[in-house]
Amino acid sequence: MKNQLLILAILLSATGLSACKWVSSENNPFIQPEKYMNTNVFPTPEATAQAGLEALSLLITAENAASFGFDTPDQARTAALTSPAAVYEIGFEKLTSAQTGDRLEKLASPSSEQIFPLAISDTYRSAVRISGRTNEYHLAGVGEAGYAEMLEKAREQARIQFGDSVKVSPETATFYSVPGIGATFIGIRVQETLWLLPSRDTRLSRTEERLFLPADRLLPILAEEARRMAELIKGERRLR
Repeated sequence: MKNQLLILAILLSATGLSACKWVSSENNPFIQPEKYMNTNVFPTPEATAQAGLEALSLLITAENAASFGFDTPDQARTAALTSPAAVYEIGFEKLTSAQTGDRLEKLASPSSEQIFPLAISDTYRSAVRISGRTNEYHLAGVGEAGYAEMLEKAREQARIQFGDSVKVSPETATFYSVPGIGATFIGIRVQETLWLLPSRDTRLSRTEERLFLPADRLLPILAEEARRMAELIKGERRLR
């Protein structure tokens, strides 16, 4: 991971964000961009995402294009940034202490991250992930095809479950991260109900098919997973 970020730092300088000095940060060891007044942050989410798109065009090769969500490097260079999708996070401790009657939406907190999908025509292929708040934004990831896959799957599944009237886009969808149990969901609202669809890599013991589930029906499943994980952690600590 650190090597990838180092490569990205070098590539950022090649996009016109010239190197001034290294920034020592565990998550963002990027070069300070000269055209942003020698600071290690970008002033807007859009500027940050654009830097990520420019870096991706240099980082991508014929060998790694598929891992970034594209068929070829030339195809990647035709991708356009779309509107961002918000990210919410559900803390591990909140899940382990969740009670009957709690609402998942009340347990979720806004994250500092935003996801900018990359689209070709009307198809999402990859994404740029940024982090930060109010005039201080960092590039957190480029070529993150998993978010695009979730959007496309959500589009397809929404048509199956809710019909053509429910449209899925970055403006109507929200990503929910549950880092304590390694789960990620994409959420859409249908009338007054929040529905969540798990990512391809999310594995929950009581859900077999990849379907949209009402958030409040999903909460007990997530809470059960979190408590099971907490017991495993306690067991490991006792063995030390």
